[in-house]
Order: sequence, then C-alpha cells, then structure tokens
Amino acid sequence: MRHRPRMTQEEWNSLTTIARKLGVELGDVKVESSTFAEMEEIAHRLGQVISQATSERLATQRAETAEPKYACPGCGCMCKTEARERNFTTVDGQIDLVEPRCHCPACRRDFFPSASANAS
Repeated sequence: MRHRPRMTQEEWNSLTTIARKLGVELGDVKVESSTFAEMEEIAHRLGQVISQATSERLATQRAETAEPKYACPGCGCMCKTEARERNFTTVDGQIDLVEPRCHCPACRRDFFPSASANAS
C-alpha cells in the first residue's frame, strides 16, 4: 500500500542536515515520548521551510537567466533588466523574492517581464 520508497539512513541524515540549515531541528524530536501530532507538526514545518527555500532559489535562478533587455508592453521601447528583491508572502510564509524588473524611461513606469505577455 506504500506509494513512495522509504528513506535510507543516509538520506535521513542528509534531510536532518538540510533541516538544521533551514532552522528546523529534527534531531530534537523525542520519538519515544512525542505524540504523532507533535511529530507531524515538525514535519509540516520542515515542508514549509523547504517550500520557502525552493521558491526563493527558483525565483532567483529565473532572475539570473532573464534577458538583458525587454520591450516595454506600453510603447515597445527596449528597457534594461535589473534584479529586484522584495519581501513576498507565499502560502508557506515569507520569502525574499528576487525578480527581473525593467524601467521604461519613455513611459516612466516599471514592468516585470516574467508577468508580461511580451517577455521572450
């Protein structure tokens, strides 16, 4: 009835190292005296911080691979791309979102090529 393979001890050790780096101490769980609900709460928190770290990393990767210039959706002027960091709330909590942003000097407005239909 199991849908996924069990973790090996080596994989568990790797996971606890990652968890510790992300601020979740799996080694502190006293499995012999913890309720399943307490263990599940820690597992859920780990899922949240992994989600946050993954979202941050993927967004940063997208910003790093953005084209150097994009056409303004208003006037078509080619505008320089810069990375912009801002605090963003995801379903799993706050992250530092890095995204490509352009400023059009002709229209005097900012636009985000990742959200633009003109991004190529």
